[in-house]
Amino acid sequence: MNSLKHLSDELLEESLRKAIKLKLDQDFCTTLKNEIKERAERGEKFTHTKDAKNIYKK
Repeated sequence: MNSLKHLSDELLEESLRKAIKLKLDQDFCTTLKNEIKERAERGEKFTHTKDAKNIYKK
């Protein structure tokens, strides 16, 4: 969902908490969960790439 890309990680997580609390549509909650998961995976890949570049600089 492209409209979630502009949200900060904290706001995205808070939105998920509130959506679950308010028992909003399950598809919406799943979309939020997937976006959080994808961001975490992208961040993990970035960290590994950054670490690899630092190894070669030494």
